[in-house]
Amino acid sequence: MAAIIIFISAFFVRVYNLGLFPLNHDEATWALTSVEHFDKVLGIPVACFNGYIRPFLIYFIFFTKKIFSSTALAVRIPSAMVGVATVVLIYQLAKEMYGKRAGLISALLLSFLPWHVIQSRDGREMIATPFLGCLIALMLFKAIRKRSNGYLMLFWIFLGVGSFYTYQLSILFVPIFVIVLLFLRKRFRWVKPRIFLAGILTFLIILSPLIYLQIKEQIPRYSGKYHWYYYNDRPFGSSDSLVTFLMKAGENFRKNNLMVLETLFSASQGRLLYGAALKAPLLIAKPTIFIILISIIISLWRRRVQDKIILIWLILGYLGGVSGVRFFSPRHVIIILAPSLILISRFIAEIFGYAVKMSSFRGRLLNLGGIFLCAGLVFTEVFQLVRYYQIAPTNFEECRRNSYGCKEAAYYLSQIPDIENCRIITNGRMTVCTYLKYFGISLQDDMVHRKRDEENPIYYVIWAPESHPQDYWIKPYFGDLKVKHPQIKPVKTIYYPNGLEAIHIFRGKEKEKM
Repeated sequence: MAAIIIFISAFFVRVYNLGLFPLNHDEATWALTSVEHFDKVLGIPVACFNGYIRPFLIYFIFFTKKIFSSTALAVRIPSAMVGVATVVLIYQLAKEMYGKRAGLISALLLSFLPWHVIQSRDGREMIATPFLGCLIALMLFKAIRKRSNGYLMLFWIFLGVGSFYTYQLSILFVPIFVIVLLFLRKRFRWVKPRIFLAGILTFLIILSPLIYLQIKEQIPRYSGKYHWYYYNDRPFGSSDSLVTFLMKAGENFRKNNLMVLETLFSASQGRLLYGAALKAPLLIAKPTIFIILISIIISLWRRRVQDKIILIWLILGYLGGVSGVRFFSPRHVIIILAPSLILISRFIAEIFGYAVKMSSFRGRLLNLGGIFLCAGLVFTEVFQLVRYYQIAPTNFEECRRNSYGCKEAAYYLSQIPDIENCRIITNGRMTVCTYLKYFGISLQDDMVHRKRDEENPIYYVIWAPESHPQDYWIKPYFGDLKVKHPQIKPVKTIYYPNGLEAIHIFRGKEKEKM
């Protein structure tokens, strides 16, 4: 019953007002553009990999967009459901490894974890990483415990899907779980060589579409280095030697560890909104680091099968997460979100376990301490979630980040006769041009579209500067537009729900480019 209540709560906080915000730039650009190419068998992988993303969620969006009239819901429902499924999976994984108490606590913490909730409500592929990570680890642990060839084959299947069809950082699953297999090789003595060969062959079959696309040169060279080359300001060069590659990774590790510490210690200061909000990967409090360290020491001391899986996952995931990017962001350690929460939950569960074995007074005292610790973590999460729901819908930066008004602006432009022969110029990370493609208007991918007849009009779509007083780049852009093109005229203004101006659309015939 407790598990069911937790799952229902996880579902509610992830779908509540899910369509409130319009699609943000990344959701619209990646999801909608990729879905357009589904008419070809390999269309989605091509569209996704050329955009440096992975097609796992895009396949689901192809179906949900036929069910939901709201574009925002169609794009976000798959990620929200994957987020809820992750809560179920982490419960199963922690329960298999450390018992039912650990499973319930893991699910409870992940259910209300603000960072995971917010990412679940954002229609991008990042949320699939902890989901596939839990699934891979669960299949591996079940294969060892039950000596099951079936679970072992499922492990190889999910390893292929999870590593190469989801978030870029998920490619770390390959070295993580291959090293797990090496460390636990004695546990696989019952496996016949042909079963291992069949598993590896299955893994390669899953990658066959990517191999085909590479042979056809429809995607760039596909390798581990390719993932990092296009990831977060290209931290590695495409032609780096192994020595240069390792030197850059070492420099990233040194620099990013300092940023990790800074992020973790500033997380409790209450950055409450999307994007800058809830910055730490655990998003609970500083004591969680202390709890994780104690739990790691316990795992090193016991060295059971489950401890080895969790430790290798945690250590290699962290090393890869901070070494493979030039500038650290909390999303880069999503690879270790699940093992971190399981370690925290195992620590709390063992407090309750020791309380049962102790004398009446000591047991009650220890039990009270476990309840206080667990309740404190959950309270912190719920408090941050409540503030997120209260503040975010009325914050201008949140509105801009989620492209309020861009769909309406695109619809207005799409109704203009011969709009495809016009130049459309936007500023900032707007989704106007993406929505125009979605409405059937064919445009190029750059911001200044198609050099057409000079007599055809130009439409300028810009954010309203009055509603973004902190955005220093909007006011100069707005003023510069009027100075360079004094004869342009406003033709449409899009408003926020609270009545403030969100977007201005101007029309002119100037030859000069912005």
